Amino acid sequence: MFLNDGISLAAQKFWDIRFSIMDNRIIIPIRNEYGQLCGAKGRLNGVPEGDEPKYIYPIPVMSSQLLYGYAENYQYLYGNDIIVVESEKSVMQAWDFDVRNIVALGSNSLSEKQTKLLLQLQPKKIIIAMDEGLSFEQTQRNADMIKNLSSMFMPEVWYWDSDLDLDIPSKSSMTDLGKEKFEEIMEEQLVRIY
Repeated sequence: MFLNDGISLAAQKFWDIRFSIMDNRIIIPIRNEYGQLCGAKGRLNGVPEGDEPKYIYPIPVMSSQLLYGYAENYQYLYGNDIIVVESEKSVMQAWDFDVRNIVALGSNSLSEKQTKLLLQLQPKKIIIAMDEGLSFEQTQRNADMIKNLSSMFMPEVWYWDSDLDLDIPSKSSMTDLGKEKFEEIMEEQLVRIY
């Protein structure tokens, strides 16, 4: 399924993706900012039936306390522009595009801890790139969190306005449609908030 989602075997190996044959789930190891394993997320390898959950946490983790890809991509994040996406899958897809200045929230809401982790990286620009269809109000709350916690310096804050492109499928991430579309989005569909 991850191959079909545009995540190569090389990316799966780099991100240490596993598979549980017991419950047909792709297992995504979750690491903290120091690279220490602190949990695992399981994604159903198929379409959920009935009330079957798409995601479970076989090893529970407080996603709001970390940024997926932070330790692995640290050298590309510090002092650079940082792209903030919702899902771990987007970080892995971006890895295949040779894009390393990207982290995932594991949700669409930026927590105080995640914001502090971002600001510690002294970014030039933070690009909030939540999946298509998220309300602007949520994006604004995320941007306000960055603004409110910025003390020494305030990086530029931009967001992906998926409404600028009518061809973006519902709930797609900016990485779901391949490298060429990702590059087009980065060139043409980013809007500055602060």
